[in-house]
Amino acid sequence: MLLRGNHEDKNVNKYLGFADECTKRLGEDTNDPNSVFAKINEAFESMPLAAIISDKQQRIFCCHGGIGPTIQDIEGIEAIQRPFEIKLGVDHSDNHQKVLDLLWSDPHETDEESGFQHNYARDP
Repeated sequence: MLLRGNHEDKNVNKYLGFADECTKRLGEDTNDPNSVFAKINEAFESMPLAAIISDKQQRIFCCHGGIGPTIQDIEGIEAIQRPFEIKLGVDHSDNHQKVLDLLWSDPHETDEESGFQHNYARDP
């Protein structure tokens, strides 16, 4: 199973050069809703945000970023409807913040740090 990460967002992958690559290689207008760029990003918006791998002995929770302060339980993640478009600075809903937490709540760089710290690159 593939999980959605923070690069599976049209604004992020456009900034990082995916739209330019589609324009150069395919000669397309990436603003066209029928472009390869648009269709791939539609697929990204439908990808699962998290998964649980389970056997008789254990359950492993998987997501790209981590568990941010808005993630309280699995049911809250399951309730997020897809496709889901990230709208930074526009959408302030609980579900939007949960998606951002799952995609961008990276662990601390050292074991000496603990707790939650805001990601000012994502949430200025």
